Amino acid sequence: MNEEIVRRAMQELSQTPHSPLPDGNRIWWLAEIRRRQEAAQRVSQTMTRVRIVTSVAALLAGGGLAIWQGNDLPGLTFVTTAGLLCATAAALRVVLAKE
Repeated sequence: MNEEIVRRAMQELSQTPHSPLPDGNRIWWLAEIRRRQEAAQRVSQTMTRVRIVTSVAALLAGGGLAIWQGNDLPGLTFVTTAGLLCATAAALRVVLAKE
């Protein structure tokens, strides 16, 4: 009985039309597009990290310079500190907006 069921099932499978295999060029093309998108995403992530690191380094250098030179001029320290805080907020907003 089981052999008869298997035989009928095999006959039905042999009579139904099968879908053709996808074109090899299309598969390669889609894989190439995906590879390029992943590469672009990696570059974008790296550039975001570089922007953050350089912004922090510039702000620390500017703050250190303001403190070093501001010992002689107390008003300069306050103005420079306020400017650095505003610049930090603006830089963070720009960096986070690009993500």
